[in-house]
Amino acid sequence: MRTALCLSAYVALSGCWYRTATPASPARATVGESEPSGSYRSATIVVDAIGVAAATAGLIGLSTGRDEDVSGGLLSVGMGVAAFGAPIIHLAHGRAGRAGGSYGMRAMSATMGMLVGYAAGCNANREDWLCGFEGMLWGTMGGLAVGATLDAVLLHDDSAERPAFSPTVSHGDGITRVGIAGAF
Repeated sequence: MRTALCLSAYVALSGCWYRTATPASPARATVGESEPSGSYRSATIVVDAIGVAAATAGLIGLSTGRDEDVSGGLLSVGMGVAAFGAPIIHLAHGRAGRAGGSYGMRAMSATMGMLVGYAAGCNANREDWLCGFEGMLWGTMGGLAVGATLDAVLLHDDSAERPAFSPTVSHGDGITRVGIAGAF
């Protein structure tokens, strides 16, 4: 259990110092480069993947009756890394707004997943008060995975040219039009 905690803490914190370009070695554009220089998307993806994988392994172990100490430790540490790993990396890169957005997405999606999992788990046996506990854990893991995916897709755009959108409302000839105008 102690080894799993130390390893997970090391993995979560090691992503904080990961950078694709350093001042001593400037990044060079290559033909197959998928990330802009200075992007740390791959670090957050790796930390999220490790956290979700560890928590899922722990949850599978608990569901199948394996060693509860090891499985519970994996579940706890994995959930912690999946929930807080990427926001810590965002903070380490000086992106407090992205850290807040990342944590907010994870918290909301995990809560929604937990509620859905609880409802699904209590569908068959509503007499037991803890009938949906295992479903809650699975739902929380699914929600954390969704939050991690949203983080990787939405919070790593460093391009200088972003689309600009604005709402539009016009009224004429007895017709009111509501829409969105944008520059791409």
